[in-house]
Amino acid sequence: MPDRGPDCRRACHPGITKDAIFARARAIGLDAPTLARARRPEAVRRDLGLFLDQGRHGDMAWMETTRNRRGGPRVPLPEAAREGGGGP
Repeated sequence: MPDRGPDCRRACHPGITKDAIFARARAIGLDAPTLARARRPEAVRRDLGLFLDQGRHGDMAWMETTRNRRGGPRVPLPEAAREGGGGP
């Protein structure tokens, strides 16, 4: 996936704000919408690496060939990164 840079959220989704997301969520019936940062705990990244190193993924070769994209949600989807948020 191409790197779209830190301003992708504004450029790719103009007009979409936190308030707009909450308003839409309430409009479709969600009582208490919230947002969360796209993160993956370090232990998950480490454990997945061990799982793959041990060959426990069986015949799912795609898991090994796409290993570098599984370090956290910001790797395959940099636009999921929240401005000013911490790393994955």
